[in-house]
Amino acid sequence: MRFLFVLCVSAFLITIYTVYSDNFRHDSEFVYLAAGSKLYQIDPELKSINRTYSSESTMTQIEYCYDRNIVYIGIPGVIFAIDPGSGELFWSKEVSFGWDPGQQSTMKLSNQMLYYSGDYSPVMGAFPIYGFDLQNYHERLYPVMHAQDASFSINQGTVFTYFDNHIICYNTKTEELESIPFAPDLSREYYIVFFDNKFAVIYTDEIVWYCVNDSKIHQIDAVFSADVSLETFDVCFVYSEGFLFLNRSKGDTHIPAALSIFDLNTRTATILQNNTNFPIDLAVTSDAIYAVFDDQIVIYTEIGAFSLER
Repeated sequence: MRFLFVLCVSAFLITIYTVYSDNFRHDSEFVYLAAGSKLYQIDPELKSINRTYSSESTMTQIEYCYDRNIVYIGIPGVIFAIDPGSGELFWSKEVSFGWDPGQQSTMKLSNQMLYYSGDYSPVMGAFPIYGFDLQNYHERLYPVMHAQDASFSINQGTVFTYFDNHIICYNTKTEELESIPFAPDLSREYYIVFFDNKFAVIYTDEIVWYCVNDSKIHQIDAVFSADVSLETFDVCFVYSEGFLFLNRSKGDTHIPAALSIFDLNTRTATILQNNTNFPIDLAVTSDAIYAVFDDQIVIYTEIGAFSLER
């Protein structure tokens, strides 16, 4: 077995900050955060680390997704299904799961299907996308790839991603493939993050949100780095209603800064924590923001921030 299951009990230190909460879909009694070869299961009620899943290989980057009944963990070549309550292993399957060094985990869960990236293809300059049926344990390679500078999303059975100056929409049920021309500003460094049928293009000085609807791409919002009094962004996490960032210019990684969240609805930025650095992983729920750092996990809530030792 490639995974060791370790039960961790940690006391937490309470530090008070002015914080912010926002909505992000979350369908589990636990919250999960990954850091290198470890996946932490956090109890949001007790504000504590309930269980730690650890890979035997310290060089392995864990990716994951989950619902209320099962947490799925992926390492190159293998997917594990684990009972979130007991920590017991349901099953493990050898698959074409690869490792994508993108900004967010490439594992997605939708309607009894797991979606994930395979190994990078230097010939195509992109990552293949696979689907794994959780009912019959059958893996399928889809006729769609995502670029190295883009993620992908699943919305109602359709894969949305970016490749070769096109937004790709592939319906996994009808097998219909649609390619919509879209060219980001290639004169600027960028990364494209997808969520549902929306995506955001992250530049060093601007984030632009789009929606794909009826075979058309519509711009729905944009924020410039100057809007938060910065020359360039150091963006940590982007989703449909906002983003988290460090109050420093991109590239100043040696300078601790304030971790902040920007709300697209109110057009305001709120500081979560001063004098910190880039989080390893982030999760946003309806009532808290979870961030894992080198030595601790911090839970930001409306009443304060809870720090858990890793």
